[in-house]
Amino acid sequence: MAPAILLTTVISGCRGTEDDEGPPVRATHEFKGTADPAYVGNWVDENKMSTLDLKEDGTASIVAVQMSASGRNESKLSGEWKVDPPSLLLRYKAGGEDVTLKYAAKLNGDALELVQAGNNHKNNYHRKK
Repeated sequence: MAPAILLTTVISGCRGTEDDEGPPVRATHEFKGTADPAYVGNWVDENKMSTLDLKEDGTASIVAVQMSASGRNESKLSGEWKVDPPSLLLRYKAGGEDVTLKYAAKLNGDALELVQAGNNHKNNYHRKK
């Protein structure tokens, strides 16, 4: 019986602090770096579900497509981008709130791999010619 009690104690004692402090809080990232010319271009992910248009002046246009039971839903955002090696940062407004996303970025010519900080979601993009 002792192992069952120990297991119950370990499981109930391993809850994260977010369980006690309310809903999770969005991670914040400092928006710093430069608009690196090597990243400038119109990028399309391998599934053709999102595009990133990174302009020389540091502005960005983002289009993301989600498929659902009700059909195709397309989101369009305008914002800014910067590179702070090895990261690419995107900043835009959503619901009146500034959102900054940070990605680990690997640029190899016309191929760009982005891995979102926090959830390790990976997208592979190719620069349109």
